[in-house]
Amino acid sequence: MKAHLYRWLRAQRINPKDKFVLQKLCDYANDNTLEAGVRVADLMQDTCWSERSVQNSLRKLEADGLISDTGRKKRLANGGTPRLYRLAPNVTFGGAATAPRGRGHLHPEGRNCVHPNKETGINLSREMAKQSNVASPVPDQIRRMFLDQPGKGWVISYLDRCEWDATDRTLTPANDYAGDRIKSDAGRQLKSLQITVLKRNG
Repeated sequence: MKAHLYRWLRAQRINPKDKFVLQKLCDYANDNTLEAGVRVADLMQDTCWSERSVQNSLRKLEADGLISDTGRKKRLANGGTPRLYRLAPNVTFGGAATAPRGRGHLHPEGRNCVHPNKETGINLSREMAKQSNVASPVPDQIRRMFLDQPGKGWVISYLDRCEWDATDRTLTPANDYAGDRIKSDAGRQLKSLQITVLKRNG
């Protein structure tokens, strides 16, 4: 059942930010019921986005009929009782992938989907990153310095979401967590390029 769910996920043509949240819900979903109960805080950590961004994506996914609130909550062993969502509530899975659903903005799939799907063996980050041709605010000659190491999925997830100031040669990340990842994962490249990573809030 879970394999069908991931094939359904890959068929969706929705905003990549919302699709990333949907992917994480799929990761957390029960294999049999396809219900996912996960804290917003965990989704924030997984996606590196703010609470408001995650909650907005959840509302959009529910409005598009891609998830539905079961009205129940799940008690987690590590604390918290998050809402329990049913994924693909109007879909009956068979042998073939379902047709795309959703009314989100059309976009090449998975710009921000950088976490591999360990359960089915499908590397969503590699497959979806290949399809992303969205322009980055970071100049291409600088962007290329990061493509081999840490890699394309990392670049799409962290570097491409930064604001770039060519005058001061500074990167302003999407949030402080992303900034810490950029500095820890690519310190050598930053130093050689004389690039400074700023804090999001100054």
